[in-house]
Order: sequence, then C-alpha cells, then structure tokens
Amino acid sequence: MVSDRIVLCGGFPSPALAKGQKVVTLGIGGGANNVNLRVSDIGQRTAANMPDVMIDLIEIAAYVYSADQATTRGGEGVLDVGAKWRRNFQFFIPVRQPSVWSHRDVDEVLRSTLGFLSEDTYTFTFRPMSNPTPMEQYLEGTVERREIDQVLLFSGGLDSLGGAVQEAVTNKRRVALVSHRSTPKVDRPQQDLADDLASYCPDNPPLHVPVWANKEKALGIEATQRTRCFLYASLGVAVARMLGLTGLRFYENGITSFNLPISEQLVGARASRTTHPQALNGFAKLFGLLLQEEFRLENPFIWNTKAEVVNLIGAAGCGDLIKHTVSCIHTLDRTKLHTHCGLCSQCVGRRLATLASDFGNADPMEMYKVDLLTGSRDDGPDLTLLESLIRTAREMESMSDRQFFSKFGEASRVINHLPGKANEVGTQILDLHRRYGAEVGHVLTKGMSEHASDIREGRLPQTCAIVLAVHDKYRNRSASDVPEDGSNPEPESGNGKRHLSKKDQHLLEVVGEQLFRTLTNAEIIRRKSMIRSFDPNADTEAVRARLNRIRKHQHFPSSASLRKESVNPKAG
Repeated sequence: MVSDRIVLCGGFPSPALAKGQKVVTLGIGGGANNVNLRVSDIGQRTAANMPDVMIDLIEIAAYVYSADQATTRGGEGVLDVGAKWRRNFQFFIPVRQPSVWSHRDVDEVLRSTLGFLSEDTYTFTFRPMSNPTPMEQYLEGTVERREIDQVLLFSGGLDSLGGAVQEAVTNKRRVALVSHRSTPKVDRPQQDLADDLASYCPDNPPLHVPVWANKEKALGIEATQRTRCFLYASLGVAVARMLGLTGLRFYENGITSFNLPISEQLVGARASRTTHPQALNGFAKLFGLLLQEEFRLENPFIWNTKAEVVNLIGAAGCGDLIKHTVSCIHTLDRTKLHTHCGLCSQCVGRRLATLASDFGNADPMEMYKVDLLTGSRDDGPDLTLLESLIRTAREMESMSDRQFFSKFGEASRVINHLPGKANEVGTQILDLHRRYGAEVGHVLTKGMSEHASDIREGRLPQTCAIVLAVHDKYRNRSASDVPEDGSNPEPESGNGKRHLSKKDQHLLEVVGEQLFRTLTNAEIIRRKSMIRSFDPNADTEAVRARLNRIRKHQHFPSSASLRKESVNPKAG
C-alpha cells in the first residue's frame, strides 16, 4: 500500500480531506518553525534583485526535502522494493506568486521531475501568502558583491572538488561555491576544504556560499533523501540569480550520473539521481519557466569516471586536497580518525576510484573504518553491494554493444536526454562504462597481486573484495563437491550438458521449483529453517552461489528479473 501524507506548510489551514489522514506540519520562520533556512555570506545588496518566485522556490524545496525525510519508505528492506517504497505526497503551501506556481506547465514539470527523482507521486495546492518572509530574514553575513563567472554546487566530495579545481585553479575563473549545510559535521569539512582550495588560486579565491537548510530532529525518519538534490539545485539557481547569472554547474562523474544498476541495491531512485540528464533537463525547464528566460544546468564531468576526476585534481597540483574531501553517507558516524565507513556505496565507489587513479596515496587507507580490499563485511546489504558491484563491473568491461544495451535498458532511454546523434551518444555511454569496468578490474588484480601470499595461506576474510573478486568457477567449489576419486563433480550428460553437483541437486529439492520461480535469492536465504535443513553450517555466500548455478542450469528466472517484475508487475 502506498504511504499517503498530507503536508501542511507555512500555516496553511487544514483542508477537509486531511481528516483521518497522516499529516506533517512544517514551517519556516514562523508557525511550526521546524524547518531552518539561512543563506550565509550573501549581503543584502546582492540579494536585492531576488524575485519573489525564487524565494518561493527555495521555501518549497525546503518543505519537499523535509517532508521526504519525515515519511518512511519502510525501513531497511532495500533489496525488495515494495509498495511502501513509493509515497503519495499532497502539499499545501502559501506562496508569494500563486498564479505562477499554479500554472499548468509549471505544475506538470515540478511534479514529473520530483517523481523521477524519488519515485513518489506529488500534488501541490498553492494559495497567496498573507505575511511573506522577506529575503533579508534568511541572510547572514555581510560579504560585498563580487564579480562571478560561474556558480557551482559544492558538496565537499571528490567530484565537486574536481569541478572547483577545474574552474578556479585550471581555468582561473571566478566562481561561487554553493554548499548545503545540513549538520555541523558537514559544515566544518566543507568550509575547511573551500578555505584550503583558495590557497591554490589566490588571485581568484572562490566565494563560498553555505546555506543552512535542515529540520528538527523529530522529523528525521527516512534516510534516503532522494529530493535533497531538488533543494540543492534550488539553492544554486537562487544564488546564481542573485549574482546575475543564468546558469549553474553540477560536477559529478558519469557513472553516478547515469545511475545504471551497478548493484542490485542501487536500482532506480534508490541511487542518487542528482545529476541524471533527465533530472537536469527537468530542473532547467522548471527554472526557465519560473524566470521567464533560458536557464542552463550543466554537468561537465558527464563523460568522466571518478578515477579520471581524481587524476584531474592531482594533475592540477591539488592532490593534497583529496584527503580532505568527504564522500560517506553516514554523516553522524564520522570520527576524526575514520571519516569514511568504507561500506556504503559512496565509500566503495570513492576508494575504487582513488586506487584506480595515479593518486591513490592521496587517499589514506586509515581514513576508512573498513578497508575496501581486505576488510571483512557482515552478511547483508553491504556485502551484497560489494559482490554485485564487482560482478557487474567485470561484465561491463567485456560486454558487446548488444549485450550492454540489452542488460542496461536505462542506457538506451537516457540517450533521449543528451545532445548529439543517438549512435554517437550510445558509443560514449558504452565506452565510459567499459573504462569504469577496466578500472575496477585493475584495482582488484593489483590487490590480488599484492596479497598473493595472504590468498595462498587463507589469511583474508571470505567477505573482503579480493576474495569476492575470485571468479565463481574457483571460489565456490568446496571439497565436499569433489568425489574422493578426484573425478569431475559436475559430469556431462550425453548431450554435453553438465549435471548439477549432489549438493546443488539437494538444495534444488529442498527449495523446490515453485519457490525458485517466485522468490529472489535474498528471500530464499531469509527462510533460515529451510536453509538449515539443507546444511546447518551453510555459508550465505556459498548458498547464494549455488542458487545462481541452479537457476542457470534449470533455466529458472534470475533474482534480478524477479525483482524487476515486483517493481513493474505485468498488467492483468
């Protein structure tokens, strides 16, 4: 069942339809006053030309972001997308320009872009604001107006640093860096990184514009925060407009931007779509409608892997800044010693990139609580993520054109949102992902070489990246599968087809054909009593490998296809 939420903002009176419904009440600077919004280092003279519709925009974005966090998607069940993942939001918001926000074109692009970002549905009801909050109330700081060539979004991560380095250090442009401050743990590293960057371009030091946009702790229920990028982009366009510019740049590597399912855990809106071409086009259209002029949103790193971004930073002489960037999503768990957990998708992607680059030593291993190559992972989402990423990267490196676009249908659909001829854009997408696959392979091969003695002596944990990277052909064969006479444990039948091993055949009988056709591997493994009846000491990864072999041998549906069917059930 889809989760419904009525969201009353800024003192909007409760409508009749809210009776008996779940209601979230939000306010900025008055009323409930549970959403905080402050723009730093922009003086009143600079903000004097801010149109009312832009003030509306950042308030609406802050409300959407806060409501997103206040409404759960159903907890940690990220392997199986159920009805709870999708939510239905009905917003009631007072604005300064209700006729603009209620216009059919504005309403349509706002709802469709947010729907793409978060896979939720949205409706908006606007009414005139009785006592508009002046922009000055959101400002703090007295920095004088400066001439700026370009506005960039600056998260403090590797890609945003790469963009700032390219613009300010390499191209010597005057830039403004807009940051979203959500907690003090995010604020300080961003500010320190911006200050350190300024020392590399003393003739044109960047203007750092931090924006506090957060909500009271009681609202923080859902951690996926897929609408954060709407808030981020809205803050950026508002600052750009204050500075008299008609463009905004996001800097993010193409692998993250295209959002292909590198892992089963990163499907659809569960992976960030901040800089997905469709999202950028939607934002650009919305901002253009609001400003009544063309507004450009660009991602100059769309054709770069993250490792190539790291090389760009190092080649500009800014390698020392790499260790000061932060990519980990577990903000509140950071410590001075371990700034990165080493387990989340962002940490894994970052570490693979730095090790694949020419500047791996600039990203000290000690910063990671769990080492990518040799660290142990508990059974669960973190292990599944790493195993899936390794497998998919291996496939990408060697796939033919047809295989790639057949497996990753999103790659074909995204072509419509990029400039250029379709065949040329398709070739670029394929080449980008092949380079990514090769980078991952290089890191793992080098790791195996450096830890050869550990592999030989069995000193590495079974769930580290190096062991997971060993091909299933070798990794999943156990002594119990090999007959005492040393013969082939999977003999071929007369038609050349290999039989299942005795253990695989036993697991097939325990699970049964019906469950193989209806449940994913994760769902089968969660039936612990059934797995224990097969083998009381069964290793989860070994069981998963057996399940995959059985599916392939018996031509049962794969786990991936079952997950897709649960997301997009067949009509009728």
